[in-house]
Amino acid sequence: MRHRVKKQREEIERLREEVERFKQLNHNARKSKNYYKVKLYREQKKNKMALLNTPDDLLSPRNKAKKMLAQCKDKNDHSRIAKKLTFHETIMDNAKEKYKNLKKSKDKSLMSSIFLSRCIRKYRLKAAASRTLGLSFTKKLVLKEHEKQLKTKEQVESFFLREDVSRFSAGIKETKTFKGVKKQKRYLLASMKQLHKKYLKDNDKISYVTFTRYKPFYVCPAPCDSRDTCLCRQHVNIELKARKLKELNQVDTCDLQTLIEQVVCNRKSQDCMYQKCEQCKDNVLLVVDKMPQEPTKWQKWDTIVEEREKIKGNETIQFKVKVSSKITERGTVSQLGQSFNDELSKFKKHVFNIKNQYKAYRTLKENLHDNETVIHIDFSENFMCANTVQKIKSFHFGAPHKQATIHTGVLYLKDKDPISFASVSNCLDHGPNAIWAHLKPVLEKLKRENPQVQLVHFFSDGPATQYKQKKSFYLFCTKLFEMFQGGTWNFFESSHGKGAPDGVGGALKRVANEQVGCGKDIPTPETLFEILKENSNVELFFVDEKDVDNIGKIVPTDILPIQGTREIHQMMTNKKGVLQHRKLSCCCDKNDWIRGKYCDCVSLSQIQTTHFTILPGKKVYNQIYSSSDSEMDEASFNSSGSSCGDLEDMISADHPEISHPILEEPSVLRVTRGTHVLMEFLGGARKKTKYRYVGVCQTNLEDDEECEEVLVMSLNVVGEGGSLFKVNEKDTSYIKFDQILGILPTPKIQLKGDRVFYKFPSSIDVFEKG
Repeated sequence: MRHRVKKQREEIERLREEVERFKQLNHNARKSKNYYKVKLYREQKKNKMALLNTPDDLLSPRNKAKKMLAQCKDKNDHSRIAKKLTFHETIMDNAKEKYKNLKKSKDKSLMSSIFLSRCIRKYRLKAAASRTLGLSFTKKLVLKEHEKQLKTKEQVESFFLREDVSRFSAGIKETKTFKGVKKQKRYLLASMKQLHKKYLKDNDKISYVTFTRYKPFYVCPAPCDSRDTCLCRQHVNIELKARKLKELNQVDTCDLQTLIEQVVCNRKSQDCMYQKCEQCKDNVLLVVDKMPQEPTKWQKWDTIVEEREKIKGNETIQFKVKVSSKITERGTVSQLGQSFNDELSKFKKHVFNIKNQYKAYRTLKENLHDNETVIHIDFSENFMCANTVQKIKSFHFGAPHKQATIHTGVLYLKDKDPISFASVSNCLDHGPNAIWAHLKPVLEKLKRENPQVQLVHFFSDGPATQYKQKKSFYLFCTKLFEMFQGGTWNFFESSHGKGAPDGVGGALKRVANEQVGCGKDIPTPETLFEILKENSNVELFFVDEKDVDNIGKIVPTDILPIQGTREIHQMMTNKKGVLQHRKLSCCCDKNDWIRGKYCDCVSLSQIQTTHFTILPGKKVYNQIYSSSDSEMDEASFNSSGSSCGDLEDMISADHPEISHPILEEPSVLRVTRGTHVLMEFLGGARKKTKYRYVGVCQTNLEDDEECEEVLVMSLNVVGEGGSLFKVNEKDTSYIKFDQILGILPTPKIQLKGDRVFYKFPSSIDVFEKG
C-alpha cells in the first residue's frame, strides 16, 4: 500500500513540473507573439507610408487598389474611388457589348487574347473576366487546331495538284462543279493508296482518311473512257504483262513501283535506274530458266499496218495505213518473263526521266528569280469552227468545215499569279514555224510589261513533228535573242506532257461552245478569236497564216539533225547560234544560264554543244550577239562552206583600216555603267572584217573580273553626220575589255516627239553593217 502511495506522489510531482514547463513555454510564446506583432505593425506602417509615396506607374494593379483604400479617409476620397469604379464598369460593359456583336470567330479569339495576358493569370482573374464579359477562352485552342488543319489541307491540296500526281483534262465537258465553283477536272496518275504512301515520304504523317478528305473535289480517278486515250504505251504494255504474270503466280504484285524496288538499290538514284550501279545492274526480277514452258497469251498495244479501200469514181483504190491497236501475243511463260525483264530495264529509265523532269519543273517554278520566267506551252486540239446551232442540209454534208488552231500556255513570274494565254490561228500547221509565230506576240508582251526578264525557260512535251526537231532547235537559239539574253527548253518525258495548258484549251473550247449554244455562229477562226476575247479572262492573240509563212522564210533548208534528239530533255542557249543540250534537266541554283555555266548534278547527262553558222545580215552587231528579223541573219546548221568569204573580202577591200579619232584610253575602273564606248567586232565567215559600233555599258567591268566582260547596249547612227545616234534595245550582249577602242564623251539627249536621240560633240567614225 505504501509503495503504491509513493508511486502516485512521484507521478503527481512529475506532472506538476510538466505543467510549469508548459506555462513557461506559453509565456515565452506570448512574449514572442507580442514582439512580432509590434514588429509587423511597424513594418506595415512603414510599407503603408512607402505605398502612399510611390507613384501609380510603379505599382502593380493590386498595390494600386491597396493605395486607393489606404487613402480613403473622407468623402472626397469616396467620390474618387466611385469614379474609378464607374470607369471600370463602363469599360467592362463596352467590352462585353463589343464581344457580343462580333460575328467572326477569329475576331472573338483576338479579343479574348487581350484578357488572357500574363497579368490576368497572375492575379487569377481569368474566371472573373470570363464571367463578367462572357468571353470564351477555349476558342483560341480550337483556332490553333483549326490552323493546323488548314496547313495540312494546303499541303495535301498542293500535293494533288502536282504534275506528277495528277494531270489536267483536255475535254470541253470534263468539268466538275461544287458549291457554285466550276473547275476543270484533273485525273490521278496512280491509285489513292499509292499516292498516300508517296505523300508520307516527304510530308507529315496523316491518316489515309484525312488524306482522302482533303483531296480537291475536281481531282478524280481516271475513268475507263479517259484511260483509252492519251496514255503512255510503255506504261500500259508493261502493266498488261505484270497483270498476266500476277495471274500466273510468277510475281507477288502487279504494282510497277514495287517491282522496280525489288531490282534496284535506290529508286531515286540515277545510276540504279539507268543500270550503271555496280551492285544492282545485273539484277533481274524473274529467273527465266526456272519458269515453266507452258503456253500462254497476253495483250499489248502495237502499231500495225492495215490495208483499206476507197472508191474514187469507178475505181477502187487500195492503200495502207498505220494504226495503233491492242493485239494478243502468244508464247510460253518463260518467254513472257524474258520479255518482261527486258521491258522493265527500259521502264526503269522511263520512270526516272518522268520524275526528274517534273522535279525540274517544280524546282524552277518555286525558285524563280526576278529576271526569269517559265512558260509551259502545248497545242490544243483544233477547234471545228462550223458550230452553228441551225444548219441547212447542204452545209452539214458539204465540204469540210473550217478549223482553228489553238496554242495554249501558262506563264509564271516571281511573286505573281500565273498568267494563262492562248493564240488562235487560221493556219493549221503545228510545226516549228507555227510554234514561233504563236510565241512571238506572247514574248513581245512579256518583254513590254516585264523588261527585267532576261531568261525564258520553256517546258513542253516532245513530239518529233512539233517542238522536238531541228528547225525548232534552230529558231530557239536564234529568234529568242531578239528580246532576251538566253533561255532553256525542257521536254517532259514522252507521253507525260499533260499539264496546265490542256486545262486552258478545254476552258476556251467550253466558252466557245456555250456561246454557240446561245445562238452565236463561229464560222471562222477570226470570229472564234473575237468571241473568246469578249468572254474569257485568258490573254488571247491572233496569228495569221502570213505570220507563219514569214517565220518559215528565215529558216534554212539544209539544217542537219542533232544526233540523239529523242534522248534530249534540256536545251540551253546563251549565245546566238550556240545550242547546248543534255539528256536530263536540272534547274538548281548552280546553273548560271547567262554565262553558260551549268551544274553537273545529273551525272550521266553530259552537256554537248552544237554550233549554228550565222550568215552576215544587215547588222553585224545583231548577227554576232543578238538576233534580227532579216532573212540574211539566219544560218545553216553545221554548214562549213558558203559565199560569205567573197562578201567579206569585198567589204575589207572597200573599207581599209581607218585611223580612229583621239579617244580617252579605256581602263577597268573607268568602264562603268552608263559609260559610252567605241567597240570593235570581227565579222564574216573568216572573222576578218572589222566593224565599229557605239555602245553604252550596262554593268561595271570590275563586277566580273574573272571573265573581264561588260554588258553593253548598242547605239545605231542616224543620218550621215556621224554624231547623232539612237539606242537599239535589242542589241545587248557581253563584250571583252580588249574590244573597247576608247571611251567617248557623254552625249546630249535630244527629244524628237516620243523618240530619244543622243548627240555627241563631234562625228564618230563607226562602221556598221548595213
